Amino acid sequence: MANMKIRKYLTRSLHRLQKGPVASVSELLYWYCMNTNTHGCKRIVVYGKKKRVLWFLITIIMLGVVLWQWVLLFQAYLSYGVSVSVNMGFQRMNFPAVTVCNLNAYRYSSMKDKIKDLEAYTRVALQTLYNYTDSSTPSAYDTSYAVGPWQEIPLVLIDRRDPNRTVVTEVVSKKRHLINGSIDTVSVPPERAVTDATSSLIPHLGKDVRIGFRLCDSAGDKCFYSEYLSGMTAVKQWFHFNLLSLLGNLSTEEKSNLSSSGDELIRSCLFSSDTCSATNFTTFFHPMYGNCFIFNWGENETVMQVSNPGVEYGLKLVLSIDQDEYIPFLTTIAGAVIMVHDQNTYPFLSDLGVFVKTGVETSVGIEVGQLQRQGAPYSDCTMDGTDLPITNLYNGTAYSVQACLRSCFQTKMIEMCGCGYYLYPLPPGEKYCQNQNFTGWRYCYYKLYEQFVEEDMDCYTICKQPCIESEYKMSISMSDWPSQSSEDWIFHILSKERKHNVSRQDIIKLNLFFQEFNSMTISESPAQTIVTLLSNLGGQFGFWMGGSVLCIIEFIEIIIDCVWIGMIKASNDVRERRKTSRKPRYSDEPPTLSSIVQGQGNSGFEMEERGPPGEAPEANGSAAQPPAAAAEQQPDVPGTPPPHYDTLRISKTELHDEINSDDDGEFVI
Repeated sequence: MANMKIRKYLTRSLHRLQKGPVASVSELLYWYCMNTNTHGCKRIVVYGKKKRVLWFLITIIMLGVVLWQWVLLFQAYLSYGVSVSVNMGFQRMNFPAVTVCNLNAYRYSSMKDKIKDLEAYTRVALQTLYNYTDSSTPSAYDTSYAVGPWQEIPLVLIDRRDPNRTVVTEVVSKKRHLINGSIDTVSVPPERAVTDATSSLIPHLGKDVRIGFRLCDSAGDKCFYSEYLSGMTAVKQWFHFNLLSLLGNLSTEEKSNLSSSGDELIRSCLFSSDTCSATNFTTFFHPMYGNCFIFNWGENETVMQVSNPGVEYGLKLVLSIDQDEYIPFLTTIAGAVIMVHDQNTYPFLSDLGVFVKTGVETSVGIEVGQLQRQGAPYSDCTMDGTDLPITNLYNGTAYSVQACLRSCFQTKMIEMCGCGYYLYPLPPGEKYCQNQNFTGWRYCYYKLYEQFVEEDMDCYTICKQPCIESEYKMSISMSDWPSQSSEDWIFHILSKERKHNVSRQDIIKLNLFFQEFNSMTISESPAQTIVTLLSNLGGQFGFWMGGSVLCIIEFIEIIIDCVWIGMIKASNDVRERRKTSRKPRYSDEPPTLSSIVQGQGNSGFEMEERGPPGEAPEANGSAAQPPAAAAEQQPDVPGTPPPHYDTLRISKTELHDEINSDDDGEFVI
């Protein structure tokens, strides 16, 4: 019984859907205008003709204003703008990690034997260029000093004073290359014709005469000229580049033994009036600055905290850089480099480090700030870099933009040059370029580095800002240290502790502390949310049209009804066209049943049943009846069935049309 009721209900619903709305489109629109809650629509159909036209124009204009405002609101929402809020916190604060390095990467006493040929070659080049001499320079040029990979990277003078040709002269060998026209500093095929230059080379560097060095690919077909306006910069860069080749085959441990130890660099340490030493620092090897030392690195999840601002609650260090151990052509400045950063983050000293000079006391006031960015779609930031296509080569450290850029460059370097650059870490299984040939990788590196500097690589597109980033602002002040009245006894004590004389040029006094005991957090929040968007949309709609959400639902309903009516009408039109397009089976009207009976009857069969003329047939043993009486009692029956029943067939379409014509809307199966 229940199934019958459900079936009956579904059948009625289907029949109602087939019929569509009971009203026409004009009737629906009239009903909508009379019953909607939106102001203005009723006046379009109630008032006189002039007022109807006036209210129609007013309603259309207000609707246009509403739609315009809605477009602006959606554009503001889809732009995913953010609002920035600043919060100040006053609480016990974590002291940042502090990295300290000597600007001299290697001790000269440990490196002297390894670089004696390179150093002698450099002195000969300086003597040739600028008549530079000292006690260690030989009186005459000796080819034994030039043995090494630096022969493949000669220092050259590039002379463009002749507009028809460029003269490239190797400084030490004095070989002169004559190149017709001007040379391209990016890719130059070397000239094979060489002449000797016996004249002294004391150039006046300028626009047309520059000093640099030449780098060629492994085949020697393409060369790159790295040019500098100052010979000082050119010699320093050239020396550093060749030193990397000499140290390329050494392990990290071997190179660390050539650098200063923590006890040699850190002479005194105090943190919040508590004594500390080199054992409180974490040692790591930096490829540019040698051994570096990190205070409060956060090992074993131990982070030091302070409860007050000021120098007395910060970190105090006395550093000894020992300038006697500086390599002359590698480092042209003396002092230390420091960096303040988060725990477990790699210190990129070449980008964010601060230099500290000797003979002064440097006080660094720290202000802490944190930036919290909204993720996608509000900003293009990453939480930890795992969603980027670049693997962070700085294992064990947190994500940063610098780490991503260097990892990306190293990956490109390995792909294009077949080996990695010395200053950046390697992926597993790869080797540094210093372990390869001496020439080809340098040309490849400079070509790649030029693209990197000019931002032609996709690294700047791949690498994203971190969503949470700490910022340390430093205020630096300096004063002479020690004073003239106290320098005698201070240097005397330090000399006794170091077991050699210490001067003002070797000592650095450093203080790091919180300048203000508060932390500033800059956080982003969505400027437009779904709640504010809906509120703004409703406000505009209510202000200009006097409507609400119910008015929108009413409008949607009337749109659906109009579409429904249109679909039903289109369906009926298609059905009518199909009926009229059918070809009739007969040219005339179809025959009736009686005509078929008369035309298809078997006269022989009829005569056989009735018998011969003059005899009365017998029926069930009864008496014979007159022919007239028999004809009145029995109807005419065809002798044989008719051969065609086309006119007796009822099509499903006609039955369906008959059912649909039911005004009661009921259809029972």
